[in-house]
Amino acid sequence: MTSNLFFKKYSFYLLLLLLSFSCSTSDDDEEIKQVNQTLVSHTQKSSFSEQEIQILAQLGGLGDVVPLVQNGFSSYNVEYNTKDKDGKSIVASGVVAFPTNKTQIDWVILSRGTILSDNEAPSVTTLPSYEIGAALGFAIIVPDLIGFGSTSDYPQYYFIKDKTGEQTHDLLKAAQELAGELSVSTTQRAFITGYSQGGYSSMAVTDYLQKNNSSLEVLGVLSGAGGYDLLRVMEEVLTQDEYDSPSFLALIAQTYYTYYGWDINTYPVFNENIENIETLLDGRFSTSDLNNQLPKKINELFHADFINSMKNKDTNHPMYKYLMENSVNDVSSNAPFYLYHSPNDEIIPIVTSEETYDLLRQNNNTATFRTIDGASHSEAAVSMLIAAFDDINEILK
Repeated sequence: MTSNLFFKKYSFYLLLLLLSFSCSTSDDDEEIKQVNQTLVSHTQKSSFSEQEIQILAQLGGLGDVVPLVQNGFSSYNVEYNTKDKDGKSIVASGVVAFPTNKTQIDWVILSRGTILSDNEAPSVTTLPSYEIGAALGFAIIVPDLIGFGSTSDYPQYYFIKDKTGEQTHDLLKAAQELAGELSVSTTQRAFITGYSQGGYSSMAVTDYLQKNNSSLEVLGVLSGAGGYDLLRVMEEVLTQDEYDSPSFLALIAQTYYTYYGWDINTYPVFNENIENIETLLDGRFSTSDLNNQLPKKINELFHADFINSMKNKDTNHPMYKYLMENSVNDVSSNAPFYLYHSPNDEIIPIVTSEETYDLLRQNNNTATFRTIDGASHSEAAVSMLIAAFDDINEILK
């Protein structure tokens, strides 16, 4: 699963430029406390001019992005109130960015991809990534999601549908309060997008907003390679002898066991030789680090009983039940859906997007499916986001 979607691959060039532009980042590290219902605090993260962003994109090998850049932007690390799985109030974090010199700005809810390391959280990394979408003329929100940033002491709520929607919605409310504090003029209209875990999140957020926020007009849902039908993803993965990203499988299995809880002796998940899985997922290791530590052979990662239960569609197994409950392939919205997937994706089978597209249309949604360039799951991320913003601009015409 992918992590940073824009410039992670080109961090050397970015770092040089960040060091060069002494005026680009805020010197004021003092947290600015706000009195709001959802917003707790905000601190400026960075500020870039239109020209600086164009240079960053060009040197980063993303020349296709340059014509899309319309504005400079300022980004903020935001802390906000939300709730944990037990309904307890907690302070979560994320990034909000606004374009400069623009009024009546539409929102883009841009969800990140899968990460494991604490220092990859959007509010923690010093490199600009998701927030660069603000240079295209939109107000951007990017939640860290529980398990990162100010909630790094929590385990991830990975692929938990309701909590993904709730956390993101709460960050949107905090971002709207921040816009008011900064006198930034925004609309009540939003696009929802993301790739990989972010693609899943975009569907979960759409479902949550449809049920909980009638005042926000969703203009489009643009999701890339999100593994929307989690049971179907697991089914496809278990047809293979090996899987290139065992960290993804370990994370979703451990998340569901930690989040929901069940008798691990009755329903074992991991192979007997897998030890200290909680330690491996505690935020110290990156996805690539963990992929190198975990076995890629399915029968060495998972317990034989677990594999058999999933293959036999054992509805009594808690993992089967929770994968079904948290799937987002049957979401509906008045807004059009756009699904994107590379045929070369080795992590999330393209058939899951194709079948989700079919189901969306069967449920009377307006839906479009696009195949995108990319030699692998991670390499298709930038192609997907460029295609998504092209479609956003078409919707706005």
